[in-house]
Amino acid sequence: MSIPGNRSRQFCGTVITVQKQAAPSGSQAVVMGSPASCKTATTCAEMPAAGATCESSTGRPAAASSQMGSPRYVIYASATTPDLVAAKYAPKVHGFLARLFAESNAGKPLMHEYYENYFDLYWDLHLGVTGEAIPPEVRTIGAGFTAVLGHWYPTEDIVRENIMRVRELRPRLREWIDRRVQAVIDGDVQDPEGTFVHYWLKNGQGGEHFRREDIVFECFHNFLAFSQWGNMLYRTMALLDEGSGDPAVRSWFERAMTNGPDAADGGAFTPLDRYVMELFRTVSPNGGSLSTVSTERGADPRSGSVLTLHPSVS
Repeated sequence: MSIPGNRSRQFCGTVITVQKQAAPSGSQAVVMGSPASCKTATTCAEMPAAGATCESSTGRPAAASSQMGSPRYVIYASATTPDLVAAKYAPKVHGFLARLFAESNAGKPLMHEYYENYFDLYWDLHLGVTGEAIPPEVRTIGAGFTAVLGHWYPTEDIVRENIMRVRELRPRLREWIDRRVQAVIDGDVQDPEGTFVHYWLKNGQGGEHFRREDIVFECFHNFLAFSQWGNMLYRTMALLDEGSGDPAVRSWFERAMTNGPDAADGGAFTPLDRYVMELFRTVSPNGGSLSTVSTERGADPRSGSVLTLHPSVS
């Protein structure tokens, strides 16, 4: 297996296969986010113009940092607090990972199997919908979006074709999401409190900071944000690849897994915890962020952009 160039989002042309390895048993917490921190406010209602007290499943306030303390961000983050991840989302993620790394998948291309089940997890987390309840056109738009991210270069025919397909189907996707949001409101899903949408509705309270149309948008916008899960998995498995992986990464993995991976030995973290944290510190699933800025020189308005490279600041 070879990793092509620096095409950070490219999965095509490279096959990483699922390999079975013996490892000590024991449950590991799956954490997909980090708690928001707050320097001064104790509840979201104390944030200027927040207009809502943001609570998670246990009634604890979801706080916001001074840098990301906008009411919209606070409400968005209220759906991904650590208690919700542990109580509501981790079981769904555990099931997804169990299916992905099932023995029956050994020897199969990893990312193919990942995307076979990924959108069931995605829509289950957002709207509580899986399986046949996801319409074919919704799956098609997900596959098209993934193809654009995977091939990336806009001059390629496959990128252009999938961009046009996504644009064509987007109105139908928006309508479907809106209907499913209503289903969450009506309790017409198996576990409404196991969805992001439930907490966005609860904490947005129908106000201006997180309107229903914003909820619909975020359900689609997260296609881009959640694509980093696939990037992270791909890059991690590439580092661990038996044939062309990184020797240091493989060596530390072996050390972590053969010397009590789940034993904290009085410390805050287990060897496996520390290994995973180091992977997340050094592997950047998102190569950078592009921010647009408006400038004015005299009477001549100009627009520009600022690129923040993530690997260099990790």
